[in-house]
Amino acid sequence: MTKDFLSIAESLRRAGLVLEGPCADVPYFNCGVQAGLPHEPGDYEGEMMSVPRAFAENCMYSLLVRGESMRDYDLREGDRLLVRIQDVAESGDMVIASIDGAMTVKAYYEDEREGRWLVPGNTAFLPISLGDAADCRIIGRVMQIIHEAPRAKLSECARLIRQQQGDSAAAYGRKDIERAIAAARSYMDSKKMGESRAWFPVYRVFVDRAIIMKDDYVGFQSLLQDVMGDEAPVLNVRDMRANLDVQSFSRPVSLWNASDAPVTIRRFFDYLEVARRTTVGLRGEPLSRVG
Repeated sequence: MTKDFLSIAESLRRAGLVLEGPCADVPYFNCGVQAGLPHEPGDYEGEMMSVPRAFAENCMYSLLVRGESMRDYDLREGDRLLVRIQDVAESGDMVIASIDGAMTVKAYYEDEREGRWLVPGNTAFLPISLGDAADCRIIGRVMQIIHEAPRAKLSECARLIRQQQGDSAAAYGRKDIERAIAAARSYMDSKKMGESRAWFPVYRVFVDRAIIMKDDYVGFQSLLQDVMGDEAPVLNVRDMRANLDVQSFSRPVSLWNASDAPVTIRRFFDYLEVARRTTVGLRGEPLSRVG
């Protein structure tokens, strides 16, 4: 294993995620295929699918879901099923059945009259009686479901972000913002940081706290002017965007890294202190607590 792989595995472990071990190959079929299935692992020479070995121990082939007949069971178009070959089932099992040579996935159910049914998970489809179908039989039980990763709904993402920004912005009043700017300015003056780019850490903290939007330098300039009046700095937006909002500085302050910063080491720690004082000011903590 490479060092990068081990590092990724360790990061996943810390996040509570387990990297699966060795994989095994199982035969893979499209759900609509009209063909016989292998009855022994070595019978099949077509397309294979790799799955974690722990899954493969309980299954002998995989199928791709087509259609919406089982959507109420959270089975979606494009999902993959890991199936164990068997011709019997218990009520409630999700099974693969062959109906006139075509495969389908349904819930198996036995009623009080010993009737055997294949029940869909969608009211638009009707249950199928195993006794009525001309050629209907169970050929496997679903053991695992592998969901395809869904695409996020962009409209919902935008709605939640707008909601969060409104809540966060409302959490800080004018006094909080004035105090944060004063704390940052005091440190800049003590270090003779007269350049306009020294205000970038304040901008970044305000972005992190959702007081302003990312890339809204015009809004940040207006905010400084509103609070500081004629003493507000004139920001060089082009410089900030092109030369500061890059590398680790393009991320939240908590992710800033001295080895991946667009400034010198000495300036990096000055910027980090400006950001820290800005944060303390927003929290309303006494400036005497800032070292």
